[in-house]
Amino acid sequence: GTGTITSTVTWLIINVNLIPTYAVQETTNIAYGPNAYETFDQCLPVNAPSNRPGLVIIHGGGWSAEDDSLSQYQTLCNAYAAEGYVVYDIDYRLTAKKAGGSQWPDQVGDIQLAVRYMRANASQIGLDPTRICSYGTSSGSQLALLLDELQTIHTADVSSIDANYSPTVQCAVDTFGPTDLIREYNENANVAQFCLVPLLDNQTPTSDPAIYQDASPVNNIAPQTGPVFILQGTQDTTVPPDQAQELQQDLQTAGIPYNYLQYIGGHGY
Repeated sequence: GTGTITSTVTWLIINVNLIPTYAVQETTNIAYGPNAYETFDQCLPVNAPSNRPGLVIIHGGGWSAEDDSLSQYQTLCNAYAAEGYVVYDIDYRLTAKKAGGSQWPDQVGDIQLAVRYMRANASQIGLDPTRICSYGTSSGSQLALLLDELQTIHTADVSSIDANYSPTVQCAVDTFGPTDLIREYNENANVAQFCLVPLLDNQTPTSDPAIYQDASPVNNIAPQTGPVFILQGTQDTTVPPDQAQELQQDLQTAGIPYNYLQYIGGHGY
């Protein structure tokens, strides 16, 4: 039932210090696409039975840079592989010139390609392709949510690669992520100037509202969207709580299972 699913997602976040069940085989910088920035770190449970659930980890950093706490993602990758998950910690093209200088929809194209790559190689890595969850932090959560929502391959320069495989995951973890980019633009001038405009083809919500809606998870919820776990700080001024609250309300209206957990604190957990 719904409670079981959301409890499982809660387990992903909370239980990172358990005694490991499996040894972990970690392989870094595996290419999943033709671009130099389309790589991931892979963490596999050694000698685990086949058909393991999968976890896709997507870092934050305002779509412009890698997150400052990258060791956190390496820890997550290894911790959940030790519990039996097949884990991919994904890098993707960013807006900063030193990291690809890419704009929307390259980012969603990359992460969808990474999921298709996982499914294309499911038998080799022991993955159950019907049980994949996405986990993001900050801007990475926006991408994690879109993986859960979009049922088809988004039009991008890598759309034709592994096109016979689904790009969609079965659940998502949203940790203090932007969900309504028009609202975020209007409420946070710094995020608008340094993150949203460079990401979205140097457009504003007035000049191109469609691209903002295309990149906003609240505008892409579908009947097939899987359960969502939302983690949000009550004092977050980078991505205000109303972003999470709007997502919660829209999921509830659509009848999508969700769990909302708030904590006293800012943009980080």
